[in-house]
Amino acid sequence: MRPNRCLTFLRVSIFVVLVFTVDADSKTSECETSIKVRRNTVYQAFVGQDLRINCTVSFCNNIQPVSWFKLENGTDSVSVNKNSHIKTEWKPSDHLEGTSYLIFQKILSNDSGVYRCQSGGSESHNINILVSGKTSECETSIKVRRNTVYKTFVGQDLRINCTVSFCNNIQPVSWFKLENGTDSVSVNKNSHIKTEWKPSDHLEGTSYLIFQKILSNDSGVYRCRSGGSESHSIKVLVYAAQDTFWSFVYRVVGIMVFVIIVIAIYVTPKRGSKGVCCVGGSKTPPDPPEPSCPASSNSHIYENNESIL
Repeated sequence: MRPNRCLTFLRVSIFVVLVFTVDADSKTSECETSIKVRRNTVYQAFVGQDLRINCTVSFCNNIQPVSWFKLENGTDSVSVNKNSHIKTEWKPSDHLEGTSYLIFQKILSNDSGVYRCQSGGSESHNINILVSGKTSECETSIKVRRNTVYKTFVGQDLRINCTVSFCNNIQPVSWFKLENGTDSVSVNKNSHIKTEWKPSDHLEGTSYLIFQKILSNDSGVYRCRSGGSESHSIKVLVYAAQDTFWSFVYRVVGIMVFVIIVIAIYVTPKRGSKGVCCVGGSKTPPDPPEPSCPASSNSHIYENNESIL
């Protein structure tokens, strides 16, 4: 009897292990890495422009690497190698979800083709990229008036801007400063320089370069750039704080001089019309005219006197 009981217990144990194994496998199979890319996704770009394509990935338990590849001859997949003009970027949106970007900087004509992303055994739908060499048909337009000048003082805040209209896809806008009149140096974001993008339409918006408590060495000529296009020059003039004080003093003195001149012009004619002012403040009125007798009356009196004598 004991051998039979042992055999029965062994069989039951094996059955339980198999049941739990199958259940675990079924639970694992229920959760797969999900990649969200719309069918028939197409991106159009022109040679020299920047382009970003993306796929959103949801993981089951742990975040895994996302790889990109390109289909050659319609079937063969070739891994996309990162180089000077192709980069990848990962932006998490949740602890088990995020978006992978494939970034083309100054895209080339041979970058045209069909791309897919892959992770955790799952693969996305096709993403078709069409690169045209005729850039004159549609170019990124940057609107900045010629001879634009901003004037400010040290310690103040300043915002300069450029409005950008894109052809197909919104692309990054970069700012740079001209050194020695020709060399362009990228403007690095730091504690007092920031950038901001405000869309006004699905293919248009305004990029802002923001100076917080601007410094004297921020003076110079700036330009913005996007999609192979470049803006006109934007000149920034930063004056020292003492210039503000002296300009205020000059304005006050000028106003005082103007007021004194106006008062002098207004008072002088009135003083001249009121007679001569003597020392001591008394005024001497002019002598009244003496009454004049007619000549005929004098001669008449004289004749009468002679007759009496």
